[in-house]
Amino acid sequence: MIALIKRLVRGIDSINNWTGKIASFLIPLLIGFETYEVISRYVFGRPTIWITELSAMIFGALILLGGGYTMYQGSMANMDIVYMKFSERGRAIIDSITFLFFVMFIGVLFCKGGYMAWKSLINLEHDSTEWAPPLYYFKMTLPVGAFLLLMQGFAKFLKDIIIVIKGEY
Repeated sequence: MIALIKRLVRGIDSINNWTGKIASFLIPLLIGFETYEVISRYVFGRPTIWITELSAMIFGALILLGGGYTMYQGSMANMDIVYMKFSERGRAIIDSITFLFFVMFIGVLFCKGGYMAWKSLINLEHDSTEWAPPLYYFKMTLPVGAFLLLMQGFAKFLKDIIIVIKGEY
């Protein structure tokens, strides 16, 4: 049974690892757009109407799609002052208890974000600015990112349960 759970955890870890690596390619794209905007604005005195919006969308997508990867890497913020004083099993117990709050928060984010994205997709929503880019692509990153984070949280929960039972993963 534990071998099956570990295989499931490895699968979820792998999905979030690859998603994070793929999403990281948005960083050079973002840097390129921002560099272009700075040069256009301050060297040529001709700012664009689209880069600010596009940069916000790319940055938002990067954050949303990188949440599961961040958790996979163990880079989520904790209250380390107290938390690190516990043994590995003690931390696993605390994390198992707080998992319920995590599921409630990310579950609401997934459901509400999914509804918002679905409405946007059905209506083929565009921004109300002069550039008017489609928003449904960007809004889809919220439920996708929340789902990836929820799955990684579930994988962490399974790891914690194994640690509580066996003392190690």
